[in-house]
Amino acid sequence: MTKILTIVFIAVLFSVSCGKKPDSHKPFLRNAPPGETGMNPEILAELISDIKTEKIKNVHGLLVIKDDKLIVEEYFGGYRRNDLHYSASITKSFASVLLGIAIDKGYFKGSVQTVLNRDVKVLFPEYADIIEKDSLKSGLKLKHILSMTAGFDWDEHTFPYTDRRNDCNKINRSRDPMRFLFERKLVRRPGEEFYYNGGLSLSVSYLIEKYTGMSALEFAERNLFEPLEIEEYRWDEVANGLIDTDGGLHLKPVDQSKLGYLFLQKGRWRGRQLVSEEWVTESTKMRVDNTDQPDYGYQWWGGDFYCQDTTWYTFFASGHGGQKVIVFPDYNLIVVISQQVFNNPLGHLNFIAILNNYIVPSLSGKLNRDEAIPLPAADLSKYCGRYFSQNRSEFVDVESGGGALILTGSNGDKNEFYSVGEHTFKARILNLIDIRVKFGIDENGKVATLQSKFGYKNLRFGKNAEGDKTDAQ
Repeated sequence: MTKILTIVFIAVLFSVSCGKKPDSHKPFLRNAPPGETGMNPEILAELISDIKTEKIKNVHGLLVIKDDKLIVEEYFGGYRRNDLHYSASITKSFASVLLGIAIDKGYFKGSVQTVLNRDVKVLFPEYADIIEKDSLKSGLKLKHILSMTAGFDWDEHTFPYTDRRNDCNKINRSRDPMRFLFERKLVRRPGEEFYYNGGLSLSVSYLIEKYTGMSALEFAERNLFEPLEIEEYRWDEVANGLIDTDGGLHLKPVDQSKLGYLFLQKGRWRGRQLVSEEWVTESTKMRVDNTDQPDYGYQWWGGDFYCQDTTWYTFFASGHGGQKVIVFPDYNLIVVISQQVFNNPLGHLNFIAILNNYIVPSLSGKLNRDEAIPLPAADLSKYCGRYFSQNRSEFVDVESGGGALILTGSNGDKNEFYSVGEHTFKARILNLIDIRVKFGIDENGKVATLQSKFGYKNLRFGKNAEGDKTDAQ
C-alpha cells in the first residue's frame, strides 16, 4: 500500500515524466475464449456481470491470461483500454525488476547473491557516516531493504498519505530523501521483523541512478519498457527529482500484465532474457512469513492462497487502492485487477473475492455454493465458547442462534456461520467473500479448535490455555 496524492499536492511537489502516446490496440498475446484454456467460461462471465452490476464495486479493469492466451480483457465504469491507471505499489515490483537487470548487466560488480548481501554502508557511501554511528545500522544489507526487514522506525499508516505527518509524505518532500531515511532510528535488528516502509523502495531509485548513471525512468525505457513494448506511461518524481520507485508509475492494465507474464516466463520475453532467471526466483521467493497478510519477498508479495480446501501458490505485485498483478505459476495464469478504492479495505478484499469466488472455481470447475444445513441448538451448543490464538492476543467467541453459529472476533466483528458439512460452517463476509471455519475434535471427542483458511490467512484458535497447540483432528 503506497501513497496516493491529491492532484493539487502532486502539482505542487512533483514533476512528471511521460512516454509517447500512440493509439495502440495491438495485444501482445492472442485473444482466445476461456474454454480453450480449460477455464470455465460461465463462471468468468458471471464475474464480469457481477462487476458490471456492482456486486463487486469499483473495479476499472480486469485481465485474465491463461496458457499464453488473453482470455479476459474488460473495462468498467467508463475506463478504456488505453487509459493510464495509477499502479501505486505495483511500481515497487517494476523497480525490483530494474534492479535485477542492473545487477545482471554488471553495474553493481558482483553476482546476485553478492550484491544482495552487500552492506548498505558500502552501497550508499555518501551516507556511511550516518550508518556507522549505529552498530545496528552497520548490519544493514541490501536484502533487508528489499524485503522491508531493515528495522527503521517508520509510520505511513497512522495518517493519510496526503498528510504531512506521514513518513512517506515526508521523504517525498525531502531535499535529501536518503539522508532522511538513514537518519531514522533503528528499532529492530535488520532481518528480524517485516515492517512496511516506502522509503526503502524509494532507495532503489537512488541506487539505479547512482550505479547506472541513468534515472530509473531512463534505465526502464532502455531495458524494460522498450523490449516489453510499453509505449505509454507516466512516472512521477519526488521533490528532489528522484523517480518515485515507491509508487509513482502509471500504466495501462494490459502493460501491467506484461510484468506478470515476464516473470511467468522466468524473465524471458519473445526469446530474449530481459532479467535473469535467478533474479526472478530470488525476488519472488518469500522472505517474510506474515501471519495476518500475504508473505513478502524482494518487493513482491505472495504465498499460499487458500480456497476450496486446496492451496494455490501465488506471487503478486500489489498497490494501494487494490491494484494487483497476480501470478499462479503452477497454472500458467495471470490475473490483473485495476481499481482505486482508497482508504477502504474493500480495495484489497475485492481481489480476494475475485480469486476465491470466481478465478479458482473457474480453474477447478467447482463452485463455492454449499447448501446451508440448519442445525438445532443442541447440536450447535458443543461448538460454543471462547477460542484463543496461540499467544492469546486474539480470541473468537462462538454462540448459537437461529440455527447458526454466531462468531464474534476480539475486534468486535460479528458474523453468522451456517453448517455445510461435518464440523464445517460457512459465512459470506461483507456480502463479498465466502469463509469457512472447521472445528477440530480432540481425542476425548470434545470440540477443541477452530480453524479458518481463506485467502492468505490461516487462522487457528484453541479452547485450552495453549491456544492452537491443541492436538485436535
